[in-house]
Amino acid sequence: MQEMNSTQAWHLRLKTMLLVALLSLCLLPSAHAHLMVAQRGTLNIVDNGAFMVISLPVSAFEGVDDDADGLLSDEEFTRHKQTLLQTVKQGIVLTDAGGSHYLQGLLLSPAPTDETHPQNTQQLVAMGRFQLEQPTVAMQLQMGLFGTGADEQVQYITVSRPADGRRQLLVFSPQAQAHELMTSRWSTFVGYLKLGTEHIVTGLDHLLFLLVVLVTGWGWRHIVLALSVFTLGHAVSLTLSSFYGLSLPPTIVEPAIAATIVGMAAFDLIARHWPLTSTPWFRLALVYGCSLIHGLGLASALDDLGLNDEYLLTSLAGFNLGIESGQLLISLLVVLIAMGIRRLQGDAGLMLAGRTASIVAIGMGSIWFVQRVV
Repeated sequence: MQEMNSTQAWHLRLKTMLLVALLSLCLLPSAHAHLMVAQRGTLNIVDNGAFMVISLPVSAFEGVDDDADGLLSDEEFTRHKQTLLQTVKQGIVLTDAGGSHYLQGLLLSPAPTDETHPQNTQQLVAMGRFQLEQPTVAMQLQMGLFGTGADEQVQYITVSRPADGRRQLLVFSPQAQAHELMTSRWSTFVGYLKLGTEHIVTGLDHLLFLLVVLVTGWGWRHIVLALSVFTLGHAVSLTLSSFYGLSLPPTIVEPAIAATIVGMAAFDLIARHWPLTSTPWFRLALVYGCSLIHGLGLASALDDLGLNDEYLLTSLAGFNLGIESGQLLISLLVVLIAMGIRRLQGDAGLMLAGRTASIVAIGMGSIWFVQRVV
């Protein structure tokens, strides 16, 4: 009797923890894992000049938000304009053989947050020009303007040089505030490898679908096959998008991704009661079909970021490998958790955890689907 009560108590704790997790996630904004943050910029190197346009978060500037509402009004912008200009000049530096260069002819303009706040902004658009002495030699760009929000800790800058057709994506963060311009093939590969890993690890919808795939109770061989199939689907979609222009609007892709989570989790619950429908090859076919849809979402994000035109295949390979690396990290974590549950509660506890995870996935996926459609 005591053992039964202990098992029931553990089941209750598990359900409570998962319910709290579900409610916490529901309070988050809709998980548009592929919509980019506002911090974007371009740097075009033409002759002896480098022309920059960049969007910066207001929270990166201290002492300008007088009413502490998280927005910059027209009055606050006018009052602190000189401080803002000086901060931008000091925060973005381009270095070449001639030394360090700062933005000249700098212009700042507020970017309205939305139509309901036309005179308040969370982003400032800066435009200016670097005067270069030897633009064909090694150059380095330093960027130290980051906001306080979690989604303001990254800045994407696309560098292009029309004279030779070279193009490069730079990803800045507080941990990586300096990058070499027009780097080698290997540096490009490493950069896109990190980008792919970060994208899959921070994408809630990708992670939830991956969790659904992993909690089906398969053996090691089938889990490895499922992960390989999932990666193959991503690679096919990314390749078709990058080289043949295949794309769908986010208004279709984003709800479809949420639908794959609901569909796969519901199928898993049904298959537990009708084993004939859960043959490994049928499941793998479903995973592959869903991965093609997820790949279109990743392709949309990669299209926003831009591939390195000079090292197109290298960029794509690095991004794909980064996705695979992120999936392996998450899969290892899930497997370790599953081993812990089995050790403590046996196969019955593991099955309960799997069923509960599928139910949570159906709930989360349904919420995201409705949000994305509406």
